[in-house]
Amino acid sequence: MEEAMSRLLSRRGLKYAIVLSFCCLILGAGALQLIAFNSVPFAVARPTTGDFDGDGKADYAVWRPSNGTWFVIPSSNPNSPIIQQWGANGDVPVPGNYDGNSKTDFAVWRPSNGIWFVIPSSNPNSPIIQQWGQQGDIPVPGDYDGDGKTDFAVWRPSNGTWYIIPSSNPGNLIIQQWGQQGDIPVPGDYDGDGKTDFAVWRPSSGVWYIIPSGNPGSPIIQQWGANGDIPVPGDYDGDSKTDFAVWRPSSGTWFVIPSSSPSHYVIQQWGARTDIPAPADYDHDGKTDFAVWRPSSGNWYVIPSSAPTTYAVTQWGVSTDVQVQKPIAFASGATIDLTGTWQGTWTSSGAKGGGGTLTAPFSGTETGNALSGPMSLTGGCLALANLSGTVSGNTVTLSDPSVGLQVNGTLSSSRNSMSGTYSITAGCGNGDSGTWSLTLANQ
Repeated sequence: MEEAMSRLLSRRGLKYAIVLSFCCLILGAGALQLIAFNSVPFAVARPTTGDFDGDGKADYAVWRPSNGTWFVIPSSNPNSPIIQQWGANGDVPVPGNYDGNSKTDFAVWRPSNGIWFVIPSSNPNSPIIQQWGQQGDIPVPGDYDGDGKTDFAVWRPSNGTWYIIPSSNPGNLIIQQWGQQGDIPVPGDYDGDGKTDFAVWRPSSGVWYIIPSGNPGSPIIQQWGANGDIPVPGDYDGDSKTDFAVWRPSSGTWFVIPSSSPSHYVIQQWGARTDIPAPADYDHDGKTDFAVWRPSSGNWYVIPSSAPTTYAVTQWGVSTDVQVQKPIAFASGATIDLTGTWQGTWTSSGAKGGGGTLTAPFSGTETGNALSGPMSLTGGCLALANLSGTVSGNTVTLSDPSVGLQVNGTLSSSRNSMSGTYSITAGCGNGDSGTWSLTLANQ
């Protein structure tokens, strides 16, 4: 009875406390004979991630950076797409349930000034605007206080610190050091108490480090995954606990440790190298489904856990969109394996190197955090073919020692696009400097 009620409430996105009070009101003293008060956790169940219409199913949704527009197929009425302009180019989409009504709200975080912009679905005419975070932070929204509302939260790679405004007590900020430069934040409810836990995944070793909110003095440490994998935490077995899970781009394979049966690993091939994982509960059974989005075609490929032999394929979005069910590993500033060939253009913000506007074809490969060639950069006064470089956190460095060229910049990355502003500290052999914008696409 306890397990059935817990799962039902989790799928409905309701508060256990409210339902228990209702049962007692209807049944009176007899309720004590049916339900032991200490048998069902007094906690807030999590609503479905990415559920913009509140029907308990994740919706197909993308955000278009070029115009800041959200495009959603609501699962309750797929023939009536939701189109909402919210955000600007350079923002990071951070959808969540900020007002606690079980619907996902449109929200973006602006790295340039650390401001969150939210349209609460319960009161869309009164946007929420909150400054929290700074350039270089990674947004990690979640319900850290267990009140059923998404909290404003960022993780700072430079010092491994989490900064949170709990919605239940916004004047009592939460600051927690957990993680280090190079880690990827993977917040989730790993102990099933209804609160988001501090958690990071370390690509270099594949180790997960978690502070369970139910027992913060006993951290959880689990090795799962390898360098180059993408962490995709979710509740794949439907027990209301976040499971350790990674997706391996090289083979398109998912590797999951189900918390209900940790010795029985789940291994599922689903997706191709250039896909972006989109794990969520698309069929409303309380379990995270294996799903990917393919930028080249805009197709979503989903294995619904309730009917795994009936695959769902839906076209929604274009290659330059950002699918908003993506893991935090794809958030601005995350260091991830972008193995592949990249091509794009550089455009100057003004006259640089005596050449005016510079357009420079660029190609190269990146494996892990090391950039390698053959790469070329030509245009204006530049004609270089020996570029190499590194990516660390949200900083990319390109160089050609033969001419003293050094290019540094802030990188916003997803598996299929990189963009940022780069500073030429030396170029053309005469020390010219300038600022350039760069956009790359995976070919």
